[in-house]
Amino acid sequence: MKFNKRGVSPVIAVLLLIVIAVAAAVLTYLWVLGYIGTVQS
Repeated sequence: MKFNKRGVSPVIAVLLLIVIAVAAAVLTYLWVLGYIGTVQS
C-alpha cells in the first residue's frame, strides 16, 4: 500500500506535538518537584 504524503503528514505532526507536550509536562513536573524540595529544606 502506498501512503499519500498529504494524509500521513498531519498524523506525524499531531504525534510530534503530543510527544513534545508530554515531554514538556514531565520536565515541568520534575522541575517543580525539585524546586519545592529545595524550598522546604
